[in-house]
Amino acid sequence: MLKIESIQNGIVIDHIPAGKGMDIYKLLELDSQKQSIALLQSVRSEKYGCKDLMKIEGLTEPERLEVLGYLNDGVTLIVIRDGKVVKKYHPVPPRTLKM
Repeated sequence: MLKIESIQNGIVIDHIPAGKGMDIYKLLELDSQKQSIALLQSVRSEKYGCKDLMKIEGLTEPERLEVLGYLNDGVTLIVIRDGKVVKKYHPVPPRTLKM
């Protein structure tokens, strides 16, 4: 089994539909970031069968996380500070999108 370290500070994007993790990576323009990012694809899940998962290390959260609410209402954002979960929520899509 693949083992990925837990993050001390950052955000976890969980319950991404299987195969959509790279789309979210591109949508959030994470390739231009200087943070450590782990993208796990096709992770086994009892509840979802199979899912993607992303861990983004750092104190700066990616911009536009709220747009993930448009993609799937099951996506969960988990904010980690000092190794502990401080907030866990489903992103609420904005009323209007800014390009």
